[in-house]
Amino acid sequence: MQLSRRTIADHLSYIEKKFEDDILEKEIKQYPNLLTYLEDLNKLDKYGFFTGALLREIDYTASQVRFTKIRIEFESVIKSMIKHMIDFIDSLPDAPDHLWRKSNPTHTYRFLLAKNPYKYKHKIYVNRARMAYEDNVDRLYVLGSNNDTRFVKKVIDNINSKTDYKLSEVYDLNRDFRKKRNGIGALFVR
Repeated sequence: MQLSRRTIADHLSYIEKKFEDDILEKEIKQYPNLLTYLEDLNKLDKYGFFTGALLREIDYTASQVRFTKIRIEFESVIKSMIKHMIDFIDSLPDAPDHLWRKSNPTHTYRFLLAKNPYKYKHKIYVNRARMAYEDNVDRLYVLGSNNDTRFVKKVIDNINSKTDYKLSEVYDLNRDFRKKRNGIGALFVR
């Protein structure tokens, strides 16, 4: 729903109202709990975390819990990830240490926001990635803005070549963590 809503708003704004009135409203009437998610998912999407981290985390977690008793708690795990990411966004730019990472029943993920190429060097991000690896963080997300793409790519390359993490993927973001159009993300795994 969120991806459809975003795509229509971004590319087919002339049918956005029709989508909301005819499709989204119908789904909300049928599934009232959908309202509890829509606002949060929209916020995550505005900061690049919906497709940048949340969907990847849901997919990975689902694959890990498929044949375990944790599957029974899957919805609460998703809700806790959503809450964590919302709390993280709300606390930027000075997020406390505990919000930079999240442990789930199956794994731990962490964020690195690569920014300020004139203030920081690649080495800072490599050191943070090494510390995350030593802290047993399984999945490391590096997120950056479109304006800093060259710098972020260098950070990604340096983490890939100078840490024990394996680069899983580099991907484009619809929005970055500053709410600006386009961004870049990367996922590293143990």
